[in-house]
Amino acid sequence: MSSNTGASLPTSSMPSSSSSIPSTSQLCSGKVQKEKMKVIFQVDGSVVGEYAKVWNTRTGDLVRSHIPIHYPDWRIVPDNFKNDVWTALMSEFELNVPPKVARPLAEKTWSQKFRTYKSTLRVVTKNSDRMTLEPKGVDPHIWKNFVKNESDPKKQLQNAKNSENRKMLKVPHCLGRRTYAQKQYMMEQEYPGKKIRRVDKWYAAHERPDGTVLQSARSKYDEVKAAESRRKGPGITGVGCSDDFEDLDNDELTEVFGKDKKGGVQAVGSNISKKQLLHVGVAMAKIDQDKKIIEESASLKDQIISHVDSRLDNFERVMQAMFLKLSSGKENVPPVVLLMH
Repeated sequence: MSSNTGASLPTSSMPSSSSSIPSTSQLCSGKVQKEKMKVIFQVDGSVVGEYAKVWNTRTGDLVRSHIPIHYPDWRIVPDNFKNDVWTALMSEFELNVPPKVARPLAEKTWSQKFRTYKSTLRVVTKNSDRMTLEPKGVDPHIWKNFVKNESDPKKQLQNAKNSENRKMLKVPHCLGRRTYAQKQYMMEQEYPGKKIRRVDKWYAAHERPDGTVLQSARSKYDEVKAAESRRKGPGITGVGCSDDFEDLDNDELTEVFGKDKKGGVQAVGSNISKKQLLHVGVAMAKIDQDKKIIEESASLKDQIISHVDSRLDNFERVMQAMFLKLSSGKENVPPVVLLMH
């Protein structure tokens, strides 16, 4: 059997000890976290909330620690390694949805973290002594097979092609480890009630904390701003300009960068397609509609209760007036008797 499958290699996790895995307390300013950290899974699979950044960092740590690097393709990594990653995450984080629902969505990001880690190790494989230069904690057998995989001419050709594609990404952002979803969440917290468009997120992702724009993104930033100005001008119409609906085929980003291709959506994420995003939009619109109906029903209920209370108050005042009028001539007659007559 080919070494690429890794079937003959040890089935233990890559590190020899879990001590190399940063603890949750280390990731949280040195404070011991007795309670699980809460994160929010959205309908498109993105994770947001106060601890979203910690979730992303911790996921990367666990993928690097538990997934052996000699597997050439994420799809052939055995489930037991992935189970280890998920079990560790569930011991530290509390989700807003059932774990069974969240896991398939969470795993979409793991393959990228796996490839990124292997990419950082690839430079070592170019050393003449690469077979004996395994990183600390990596099983020597796993390392040797990783080096063999990376030395394959087809693999090297693919790596070179991927490297060239990355160089074509000339508009880097300054989100760091945050995702666009987390950026939107933060903007919604800062500006409650404001509709955050994807172009708003794109602007924010290319602006430094002091408001200045990344120099490498300045040209495209100005083009997007110009496109937005034209759409606000007279004579500009169309679904793409609606405040209630975003047409991803007709907005400022599409005008400047072209339509999104397979593999992600500009200023949204790389793990969701435009078609999936459309389905999410339909689901969210339905949720908002149902929420509005519930709120209107609750408001109507409050109005009815208020009206009934008002009528009862009026009825009570009328009855008291009648009682006083009747009792003025019959002081010794009990109220109940007076009401019966």
